[in-house]
Amino acid sequence: MNEKLEILQCLIESRVFAPSPSALAKILGYKGKMTIYRLLDGKTSLRIIDEIWEKLQELFVVTDSELTLLYNIQKSIPILQQYLFSEVDRSDSKWIDMVVSTFIKEHYNYSEKFKEEMVPVLKEARRDNPNFFWGILLLLYIKVENIDPYQKDFKRLWIDWIDKLEIFFSEIYPENIRAKGSVLGLKATIMQEKFIPSLWMLLYSGCILCRIYTEPDFLRILAATSSQLIDCPKMSFWIIPGTEYKEGERAWVWFQDDFDTTSHGCYTVYQIQVGNDIETFHIEEMYVFRFIEEVTENKLHIMNADKTVCYYNYKYDFDEYILHLVPCSEINVSYQLPIAMHCINAYRPCVKNEQIWCRLLDKFVKGKGWLQIQKTGGSFSQSNIYEIKDVIISRKYFSLILVESGVEKEYQLPLTEYVFFATLSPTQEIWISRHIDDGEVYIEWPSLGYAIKLSKFTQVK
Repeated sequence: MNEKLEILQCLIESRVFAPSPSALAKILGYKGKMTIYRLLDGKTSLRIIDEIWEKLQELFVVTDSELTLLYNIQKSIPILQQYLFSEVDRSDSKWIDMVVSTFIKEHYNYSEKFKEEMVPVLKEARRDNPNFFWGILLLLYIKVENIDPYQKDFKRLWIDWIDKLEIFFSEIYPENIRAKGSVLGLKATIMQEKFIPSLWMLLYSGCILCRIYTEPDFLRILAATSSQLIDCPKMSFWIIPGTEYKEGERAWVWFQDDFDTTSHGCYTVYQIQVGNDIETFHIEEMYVFRFIEEVTENKLHIMNADKTVCYYNYKYDFDEYILHLVPCSEINVSYQLPIAMHCINAYRPCVKNEQIWCRLLDKFVKGKGWLQIQKTGGSFSQSNIYEIKDVIISRKYFSLILVESGVEKEYQLPLTEYVFFATLSPTQEIWISRHIDDGEVYIEWPSLGYAIKLSKFTQVK
């Protein structure tokens, strides 16, 4: 039997792309439903099989390997159900929630048969084919919970789906603060982009969320392949071209994240307004700029402090150091960004007006303005209270030696406590900060996007 035909028949019958064969025929642009029904009966030509395959790829942005993956997921569900249904008490309304938590934690407290026959297979799949592992778990959850992607308000259902999954993962991985921000961006993108409602979209976005939370390197690799950096210093000042320094004018301070982090191609941007004297600036807004280079057009993905997302087309003039911005016409952009921003700094020749901007902004940012920036970012540095003396990673423990008020103290956590500990080295940058939202002191790894409350550590000395 033709492999593509078998895959298509399975996916159509499983309602992966449409609620019915006739609905799929309409989405694919066929005048009637007989083309799809003939394919389901196996009475069609190789040309039509290839044609439907290619139409699915184009309309649903799905690859050859992803179509095969979806087929394998569908075929594996009955096997997983056969093993699980004899292990769990399905009279408990929360049984599927417990199964999801079990799979996330990999604490399979089931029978010896399940441990011998299924656990090795699941562990290998999670390690070597995570999209398959998470796909079968997510599809099982969708089936048990009777989640129907083809109801009227698909975007609302989609957001609820992401929220539901995030509850599972954020409770198990509360230290992954960068994952939380990425999921907010994912939800904002869902609300503003146009997608054809499908089970495929739920599974695809669900797998992304699962991997963001469980794989320390996933976001970094994803960012490195989709984002780029603008040619500007680590900290840079931007104005509307030709703007003279005076009260009420705006400027932007950019901070570039480290190249090899999950935020590659990402800048934290503070919009600042000039006050009534040279000592006064007001921070009006904070944005996160991520430059995404697409095949067809360049779009600047912008997330501001309230976590809404919008897109601008952009072009950077490397000779004039000017970033040109054009709001994407298909998306309602709410930000009042200028159509052009000019990068200035004191390290290359610039006109007197730009030298004034540089001198005053640099003084503000490195002086009392730094406290305002920290407040806007949601945390305060605690380096003046807690001095990091040493970091030790042994076979069993992550140890942190701090000096607090002249007293040396040692804190420990078992390496098994957090998954990302396996990727740590003693030389990685660590911050100590106090978060404004809960008032807690956190140990942070900014290059990885993880933060753990100091109260979670055990003081051993």
